[in-house]
Amino acid sequence: MSLSDPAARMLTVDADCRATGPVELRPRTPLLRRHLAALEVGGRPVEALDLFDWRVPAVDGHARFAYRFDLDAAAADDGSMDGARRFGRTVVAPLRTWLLAPAADGAELRLRFEAPRGGAVLTGLSPADPRPVRAVANPPAPPAVRLRANDLAYGGYALLGTFRSYDFTLPASPQAPGEGPARITLGLPDPPFALSDEELLRWVIRSAEVVAGYWDGMPTRRSLFVLAPEPMSGGVMFGRVRGGGGTTGFISLGEFTEREQLYRSWELIHEMMHLGNPFLRDGFWFMEGFATYAEPVARARAGWRSAEDVWAEFLRGMPRGLAAMTGGRMGGRGIDTVYWGGALFMLLADVAIRVQSSNRLGLEDCMRAVLSSGGDAAHRWRLDQALAACDRATGGGAVSRLVQRHIHSAHPLDLEALWRDLGVIGDGDGVTLVDDAPLAAIRRAITGTAGGPKVGPPREG
Repeated sequence: MSLSDPAARMLTVDADCRATGPVELRPRTPLLRRHLAALEVGGRPVEALDLFDWRVPAVDGHARFAYRFDLDAAAADDGSMDGARRFGRTVVAPLRTWLLAPAADGAELRLRFEAPRGGAVLTGLSPADPRPVRAVANPPAPPAVRLRANDLAYGGYALLGTFRSYDFTLPASPQAPGEGPARITLGLPDPPFALSDEELLRWVIRSAEVVAGYWDGMPTRRSLFVLAPEPMSGGVMFGRVRGGGGTTGFISLGEFTEREQLYRSWELIHEMMHLGNPFLRDGFWFMEGFATYAEPVARARAGWRSAEDVWAEFLRGMPRGLAAMTGGRMGGRGIDTVYWGGALFMLLADVAIRVQSSNRLGLEDCMRAVLSSGGDAAHRWRLDQALAACDRATGGGAVSRLVQRHIHSAHPLDLEALWRDLGVIGDGDGVTLVDDAPLAAIRRAITGTAGGPKVGPPREG
């Protein structure tokens, strides 16, 4: 695969598939079909199989084809984080946007990239530099990387064109699949932010340290995070993690963002929490509820927020998920259902695990068990697989019982009684924490330092 120029206007792909018979090619998105500039075998157009696929004949055990994909047109057509976005001389797009692959999900793909001087391609599959922190402007083309065709549906982000990248390492969680430290790459598209690269890198490293405190180390050993500059705005706006074919994250960040806005925001740590969870086809609320709940908990344990601040947020936010929890609607969508309904479930699960274990275990032990069983962001599971791993680690089946009670059976919940037992009493816009409440020790353990040493508040300039 090769870029036409350092600004990534066009991508040319030459493919060679080992095959004994015709190979069917399937675009994973309409954007890919719309912006294929050419698809040829031996200089001739490929036969259309139907409205969605093409067929490439095999000759002497090889099905060879070539195409060009118009990155410039795709970014102008779409402009979303799920399709293709242009930032100056950089295009950010998931793998499935521009990679035409065999329809057979089990096919293994081997990719090699070329770029003209001044340009590069970076994916979540690209190897990180082994040194702790290194700035790379227009990194050299990486060696060939591999992924499976069925990973394209959730394929990670790629940077194409002219950009900067920074690699750093942190200790990995003992439960993280693989070996060695966690290697994280920060990708910065072409237009600069008002903040320096060094300040942005410091924020990403400190945020990763907060996440590592919850997981007892980073939950994945290789990841790429892209900070996307939004013009004429400030603040952290949105984020997403994609785990197929290399674990990657996209964070939408205003170009005029100030340092204080970075450390007050929740989005980056929320997305990094997802690194330790598999994608659950039937448990979106479980994934998003965990990240919504664990992000403020992790920041409190790291010293970035006070316990009072976190419990005040929970006191305000958890009631938004109560109707979904008690009305059998957790399979739906929406912020109140998926995020706050899921977060309320995670609070109940954390409390139940701690009560059951006399406060020796917590929700982090459940999630680390899922991770230890191979359930990181690069994998797709069913909810029952995650519950089984959690129950094995915590004993007693507390989390599965909660799913049966509140997800399958719509059991009522006295949320006010839970707050009283935890010793969380509303006090204007804040809370008073009562230390002689029945579950006060559990409350203190949740927002205390049980997840590891404090990172410390972000004081340095």
